[in-house]
Amino acid sequence: MDVLILGELGTFLFNERLETFILARDKFLKPGGKMFPCQAQLCIAPLYDEHLYNFQLSKTSLWNNASFYGINLTSLKQQAIKEKLSQPIIDSYNPNTQ
Repeated sequence: MDVLILGELGTFLFNERLETFILARDKFLKPGGKMFPCQAQLCIAPLYDEHLYNFQLSKTSLWNNASFYGINLTSLKQQAIKEKLSQPIIDSYNPNTQ
């Protein structure tokens, strides 16, 4: 094979099964063959978006329920918030936003 193309890079380049790409490279790519992409850059910048924060927080409202079919869920609220706020959000922002 002269060319090997990876069509999906996943979330932040981390959620992709890159080992299958490497195995395909080792098994099928001829010497001198090309891999695309052959490199990637990950650019991260910290930001705070109060609207987005509150929106994500609102998704944990189920855990405020003290009687969900007879079960008190409130003791799980803090863990739910921690988990929800630790998930990556894939979006774009205007770089001129302040």
